[in-house]
Amino acid sequence: MEVLRDAGIEHRLKAVATPGSVIQHSTWSDKLAGEEYARIYAWGNHPMQKGDYELASPCSMCDLPQSSLEPVLVEEAQNLGAGFRFSTELVSFHQDTDHVLVTVRNRVSGETYTVSTQYLIGADGARSVVLEALNIPVIGCQHGEALNVHIKADLSKYIAHRPGSLTWALNTDGPTGLVAGAFRMVKPWNEFVVIIHSAIKPTEETLRAYLYQLIGDDSIGIDILSSFPWTINEQCAERWQDRRVLCIGDATHRHPPAYGLGSNTCISDAFNLSWKLAYVLKGWASPSLLETLTSERKPVGDEVVQRANEGIHAHQRLWSLLGSDSESRKKINDSLRSDGAEGDQKRSELRVTI
Repeated sequence: MEVLRDAGIEHRLKAVATPGSVIQHSTWSDKLAGEEYARIYAWGNHPMQKGDYELASPCSMCDLPQSSLEPVLVEEAQNLGAGFRFSTELVSFHQDTDHVLVTVRNRVSGETYTVSTQYLIGADGARSVVLEALNIPVIGCQHGEALNVHIKADLSKYIAHRPGSLTWALNTDGPTGLVAGAFRMVKPWNEFVVIIHSAIKPTEETLRAYLYQLIGDDSIGIDILSSFPWTINEQCAERWQDRRVLCIGDATHRHPPAYGLGSNTCISDAFNLSWKLAYVLKGWASPSLLETLTSERKPVGDEVVQRANEGIHAHQRLWSLLGSDSESRKKINDSLRSDGAEGDQKRSELRVTI
């Protein structure tokens, strides 16, 4: 947000964001409608940490999904003279000593044309065509598949009293077996992206079965807006530059969305590169300045990839602790509720894992 404050649009973004006071918690429960296992303060809302956050930055924490952020960024860029070509894809590019020739295709009309540019920026996501064309190695591994399901559903009766941007749910009692997922709030409390850690077939029938199993209340009306499968990556690009082509964002550090590190890191990447590129283009600095992109941002990207995946692994340990089938879940829940040494130990294990 400090970068966007420097760009003069913090006030516009805060107007469309959900304030930090509304994303106070992260919660884990046995179905949204079921028993709550744990609730912790999140995003700087812990009373013991608020002062640290206020001292660290002039900006306050807020929740700003891409669907709210991007329109403001596009409008501001257009006001500054930038042009956009949506529904356009990269076909190929060729570097020379002083420029890059880029061939693109309009996916609507089918028209193909060439653009000459001094530099090409590959900020084209985890499936980066630019990085692949440069033959830059991507180091790391993948941990399976997940699915984002964008829904509209009034879940206020289950979330409004424990407000947060992430509400995790686990259920082993439904027809689809073990289901674990997170309700990532988009707009409180009727629009969410539900993150399902399973490679299911995204049919209407299957999605509804999973969603109702996670909610635990089939009287809730659900409008499924879209679904999008994605791969749980733990990958980093070996380098971020090849002469006049530079890559940033998810093209170079690929990880799950744990801890909200994605957009924050990508915005910081863009800030680091943009002022340097401006200095070079204006003749205020040598092109060698651009070489610092990799040395300065790659360590950050590498650390973010590791940290985000630690969050996924921690949740796997949590689900294992809580049981992967109905019979074991019942025994574990009975232990969590029980007096005595066994209950104390199980609650301690849960507290440490959370």
